[in-house]
Amino acid sequence: MNRSVNIVKMVRMLGVVLSPVAFGLALGACGDSATTPVPGTTTSFSGSLILVDDESGLPGLEVTLFDPLSQTAVARDVSDSAGRFAFDPLPAGSFVPVVHANGFRPIFLSRPRWTLEEGDEIDVEIRMRRAIPIDDSIYSITGFVSDLDTGLPIANARAEMNFAGRGEVNEVNWSEYTGWATTLEDTTDEEGKFFLDPVPVIFNANFESVIPEIRFSAPGYESRTLKANTDPKTATVTIFGVGMRPGANLGSIDGVVRDLQGNTLEGVPVSAEWRQQVRFAGGAVTGDTITNEAGLSPVDHLPPDHILLPDGRAWTNESGEFHLTGLPRGFFNLRAGAGPEDGWVGFVVRGVEVPGFNATGHADLIATVAVAHTSPADGVVLDATPAQLLWEAYPGAGRYRIEMIRGSDAQILILDAEEPVFEFNPGHGYFVGGGSFAWQILALDGQRAEIGISDRRHVFHIQAGDL
Repeated sequence: MNRSVNIVKMVRMLGVVLSPVAFGLALGACGDSATTPVPGTTTSFSGSLILVDDESGLPGLEVTLFDPLSQTAVARDVSDSAGRFAFDPLPAGSFVPVVHANGFRPIFLSRPRWTLEEGDEIDVEIRMRRAIPIDDSIYSITGFVSDLDTGLPIANARAEMNFAGRGEVNEVNWSEYTGWATTLEDTTDEEGKFFLDPVPVIFNANFESVIPEIRFSAPGYESRTLKANTDPKTATVTIFGVGMRPGANLGSIDGVVRDLQGNTLEGVPVSAEWRQQVRFAGGAVTGDTITNEAGLSPVDHLPPDHILLPDGRAWTNESGEFHLTGLPRGFFNLRAGAGPEDGWVGFVVRGVEVPGFNATGHADLIATVAVAHTSPADGVVLDATPAQLLWEAYPGAGRYRIEMIRGSDAQILILDAEEPVFEFNPGHGYFVGGGSFAWQILALDGQRAEIGISDRRHVFHIQAGDL
């Protein structure tokens, strides 16, 4: 392995750049989309559906404005040739916009809520990406979503499946809030019906065919995750019903952020990601053993811009305290400092539990991030030029272990570093042939015991023709 400090290629993050309007809301509490309230004589809600690939408007997509309190749709519109939609006039109230867009994923808008006072004029920018294509599958899943108490159908519920999060099925980040991790999704119609096709089939640790779980969410209801309960070897179409309980995800996490000297810190961003443990007979499924029907690891199928954004974010007050709200029940990773969208490869507090829909978890964090940076950026393509892995230092770490996984055959390369940086040569034998590679950092103490781990595996690609 070449560890020369000469010609080093620093790879920066290739993330989505928010417009100045969108950046203003990114610091708010209701979601990561652009809003501009303007006092006026009419109350209105309008916006644009933008395809990130080329910044063009998306025409012909239906947008429903939903009232989560009354659980009714108050208005509908179809985007015009420029991707514009508008609801005018509207009564004052609290609204959730729902985009019906099979084949697309909303990035900064999933289930945020806007409260409109009389005379407010809100304009939003909903940035979209195309959904991840799934090939070589003949399976489909359909069903009906209904109110668990009344039995009435629920329109605008979201059904979503995740093929693999970062090449790992045991640590999936569902897109309840941000829409980034979804592999396949649909929105129920007025009769509560959804249809997912084609459904991905993966293999567990025993190389048995498995259909991923489905997550359901709807404004005014508690989210839930269910198994399809079907054998993909014998059933090509699965039909089942889903009951959802009225309510909301009102879980929260609070805590305090301190520096290495124990001083509380004001104004530090704290973010949380929900980590669901998916287990099958035979133990936890990991990216080391999963391949698809073509014998390829999931890391070969991640799009080059696949970045998971946090489910929740808050900033510490003058006492260093934070309070994250609106979280579903489950286990979370928490970080203090820059978030993943800032290009950070950093360490997390794992397994912070929100035990119920109205319960509160607690975690005390140490902010270690001074400058947000990462290298290589997720999904970047490297050539034969020496490159550099770069991450944030971990308190008390004496050494670091880098675990590299080659996507073509899941071969693992273990590297060792004394500092939070490692220079390597993509022309080394392990990388010959190119392909996709996932890497993760473990922090070790003086006795080489693990004391910390980076938030997830990060993926980069090497072009074989350049080696």
